[in-house]
Amino acid sequence: MTEFECALSGEVTEAETGTEIPLGWTRVTIERRVPSYRWEEIQRGKATMIQASLTQLPEEAREVMLPLVALEMEARFAALEATVEEWDTITEVVYISPPERDGLVMNEYNQIRDKLGLDPLEIVGDEEEEEELDDDLDEEE
Repeated sequence: MTEFECALSGEVTEAETGTEIPLGWTRVTIERRVPSYRWEEIQRGKATMIQASLTQLPEEAREVMLPLVALEMEARFAALEATVEEWDTITEVVYISPPERDGLVMNEYNQIRDKLGLDPLEIVGDEEEEEELDDDLDEEE
């Protein structure tokens, strides 16, 4: 069994292992692509080594030698760079219990959807259920 916890209410449920998500639940996945720290370290190391190599040359030869020294550093680091990704992807996943079961969750759920430019989730049901949702929201305030 796999356990799922609602990020809004704290409700916990279990589902069969291998199940994507429990029926009615929502999975929210946020992926962010950022520069790889290791890749950036390699690039800083190359730049430092280029500068160090150039300082060992006479001042008048540095400008002429820069492309050659840079090419040498590219060759030295090529194998290492081939093993390191230039970008990292940070992924965060949270779950939300079925909003139609809890007016407070529904309110938060729709606020999130609104902030993201999505249409609100509207549950078509009888008037009694809608009144219960309104009562839950009134209690919150």
